[in-house]
Amino acid sequence: MRCFGRCAQRRRPRSGRAWNEWRTRFAAGQEARQAGDVEAYAAEMAAAARAMPAEHLNRPFYQYHAARAAALSGRNDEAVAWLRLAWDEGIESLMISFAAFDAAFDGIRDGSAFNEVMSLASRMELDVRLLRGSVYLI
Repeated sequence: MRCFGRCAQRRRPRSGRAWNEWRTRFAAGQEARQAGDVEAYAAEMAAAARAMPAEHLNRPFYQYHAARAAALSGRNDEAVAWLRLAWDEGIESLMISFAAFDAAFDGIRDGSAFNEVMSLASRMELDVRLLRGSVYLI
């Protein structure tokens, strides 16, 4: 079967980077998180988010994981910077609003920079309901 259009575009490297670099780094970050290595989790998620092409639809998801990992490893300024970047890019502002409910951000929740970014997210009209356990409907 021949591939045209978007499928064909996915096979080409972008911006001189290996096409799968961001996927590889994200997978390594998830493995580090599962192993309890928050430093490696933070490093890999930041690398994955930086490698993600700017136009990619999953970019906010990667930025959120980079922020989450940074917060867990005590890199508070970096965590806020990733959240702010997601907001500034305007791709999917809803993604950062979940940080207010995510336990990974408990250590920075009282910080003024974190609350400033959360105040931006609070300007959106959201309905957040707890479904069960740690599952929310947004």
